Amino acid sequence: MEIKICEDAALLARLNQTVHDIHHQAYPDIFKPYHYLDTLDLFQKLMHQPEHYLLVIETDKGVAAGYLWAQLVTLYETPFRYGQKTLYIHQISIEPEFQHKGYGHALMQYIE
Repeated sequence: MEIKICEDAALLARLNQTVHDIHHQAYPDIFKPYHYLDTLDLFQKLMHQPEHYLLVIETDKGVAAGYLWAQLVTLYETPFRYGQKTLYIHQISIEPEFQHKGYGHALMQYIE
């Protein structure tokens, strides 16, 4: 398996449907139905924002097994707390045929 920065917004938009459909079905009052073009537009914009990390994990045969979207969030110092940086994971999704094979675990280890 190989993990790399994803520069293919169309691939991410396609992979997103797996996890988004689950969210929408479970919580239709919170999550909108999946819409490919809107999702594509979002990932295209995120690719140009350096605080966002878009990773894809591929099988040994080069097939995209899933992705992870994380954001480095900077909390500035205030009179109440020290400044800090934290990594927020927005989404992680592994395609059904690749689940329970260590791909999700590998993405989480990589992003640490």
